[in-house]
Amino acid sequence: MAMAWMKDALISVRLFTIVLTDGADA
Repeated sequence: MAMAWMKDALISVRLFTIVLTDGADA
């Protein structure tokens, strides 16, 4: 369960990157 926060962090970073790129690399 100690890795749960790491998973959330990775997901947050991905979403943040998608928002920044505005789906440019899609």
